[in-house]
Amino acid sequence: NLTFLMLINLQQNNFSGNIPHEIGRLFQLRYIIFNSNTLQGQIPVNLTHCSELRTLDLVLNKLEENQLVGELPPYIGFTLPNIRIPLLAGNQFFGNIPHSISNASKLEWLDFANNSLTASIPEDLGRLRNLTRLNFARNDLGTRKVNDLRFLDSLVNCTYLEIVSLNVNSL
Repeated sequence: NLTFLMLINLQQNNFSGNIPHEIGRLFQLRYIIFNSNTLQGQIPVNLTHCSELRTLDLVLNKLEENQLVGELPPYIGFTLPNIRIPLLAGNQFFGNIPHSISNASKLEWLDFANNSLTASIPEDLGRLRNLTRLNFARNDLGTRKVNDLRFLDSLVNCTYLEIVSLNVNSL
């Protein structure tokens, strides 16, 4: 019933278990900060109802990893149009980086490091003109073909880009 709630900061606690699906009913929510806990399960599907969401911080900062799992929602770039900082490093996400992420035009930081993402990096990331940090380190990205790094050509449009981390992949 907290329909006007804009920020939830529960970082550095000992929370475990799943992220409650009821969080998707908080339509005005702009900031979710749950880093440094031991959460598990998947990101609730109805989190995409929070279209005002700007920061989603589920990064691990402790020695034990979060245990959030599953594939990243393929429609994330369409359903979270205001997302600026999705920090999802240090979990157990697998599969592809959603191609829809390039539709989140306000994106500034993109941190999917230390997961189990595979396949290739979307080639149209250059549409993210406000992007300053891109971190896909420590995944299993790449198809081991000659054109694995073709997405770098599109990044010339990201004039604010300061950091690109791709280390420990199969590019």
